[in-house]
Amino acid sequence: MEALSGIPDVRAGDSVWWHCDMIHSVAPVADQRGWGNVMYIPAAPWCPRNERYAASVREAFLSGESPSDFPAEHYERDWPNRFRAADLNAIGRRGLGLD
Repeated sequence: MEALSGIPDVRAGDSVWWHCDMIHSVAPVADQRGWGNVMYIPAAPWCPRNERYAASVREAFLSGESPSDFPAEHYERDWPNRFRAADLNAIGRRGLGLD
């Protein structure tokens, strides 16, 4: 039985929700050079620990560094066209605590 369902194209600030027990895959990208990422960003209650984590993720995003719970590759620091705070929509800015 076929069970793979595609999702529509997503844009910056969009989110895709699935159950953590579901198997999922990522389609190949044509002419991709280097690593590709699938990011899991869980929803979490607001508490002092998560507030500190959110601040560290915000700083990593602003500088192009890897967040503390990912390998310290920091490969986006020097990307000239990397995604920046100005590219976020209102939900993305609020999620990172920029507004």
